[in-house]
This record gives sequence, C-alpha cells and structure tokens, in this order.
Amino acid sequence: MASEANEWKKKRLIAGALVILFVLFINFAPKLVYVNTTRSLPLGLYLAIPGKNLRYGDIVVYDPPEKVRELIRERKYGSEDAHFLKHIGGMPGDIYGVAEDKFIAHGELKGTVQRQDNAGNPMPVMDGLHIVPEGEFLPIGEKTNSLDGRYMGTVPLDSIITRVVPIATEW
Repeated sequence: MASEANEWKKKRLIAGALVILFVLFINFAPKLVYVNTTRSLPLGLYLAIPGKNLRYGDIVVYDPPEKVRELIRERKYGSEDAHFLKHIGGMPGDIYGVAEDKFIAHGELKGTVQRQDNAGNPMPVMDGLHIVPEGEFLPIGEKTNSLDGRYMGTVPLDSIITRVVPIATEW
C-alpha cells in the first residue's frame, strides 16, 4: 500500500510540474501562444503564425482602438489592456453594415446585432452601409455579442500583432 501511495504522489507531482511548465510557457512565450478567454471566438490556445499575408476569415490578434478601450473601461466589460482575437471580415474597399439588425460584410450575412448589452446599455450599432477605409480591416467575432465591427467599425491594419490558428479550443 505504501508503494501505491508513493506512486500516486509521484503522478501528482509530475502532473503539477507539467501544469507549472505549461503556464510558464504561455506567460513567457506570448509571441508564440495566445490564450482566448472571451466568447467571441472559441476559448482556448492559439498559435501565432508568421507573415502578414492576410485573407478573409483569418484570425488575428490586435490592439483594439482607444474608442473600444473606453467602452470596455466605462462598462467594465473586462481588461481594457487586453488584445483582441477576431476574424478578418472585411478589407479596404469592402462594404459592411447593419440593416434590420442583420450584419453584412464582404457581401455575406455574418449574423445579427444586439441593440443592448447584457446590462441593458445601448450598443453603438453600425447601422447603414459603410466602406472599409484604406489601411484598415473589419474585425468579426463568431457571437452576436462580440465587441467587433458590427458595433465599433474598422480597425487600422497596423494594430495587428499576428495571425493565429487554433491549437486547443473548446469547439
């Protein structure tokens, strides 16, 4: 029985060491691995991939504009200094917008909008048609309540840190 207890302690020690190494890897290798903790894309780990040859649907990590940070700060949505992970839903010259609560980008229906957040605050919906300006892109999440282009418009391309691909996500 003593050997079984020792074996169990050994396995727990190894598992704990692996968890610590994994956490250290994520914290000290932020340029390689990004953790998504919001519901706008699947929760999980994303691996950075080199190059800026951007295409529709790519997932990018970027710094949100100040107007987004202000909204996060005012409404206490989360950490105002966090990076965002979103799909590229529009590139310069593309038309996007909201009509009858339907969000359209790059000629495709991308979902709907919520006129209010979960606390009942009005959302800044991008009603009407808009054109993605030169030097910008349209970020799109996978959920209606994602703080993305349907509410906040476009983002400068130079705010993109990297493209990523999912490596371990919830779905």
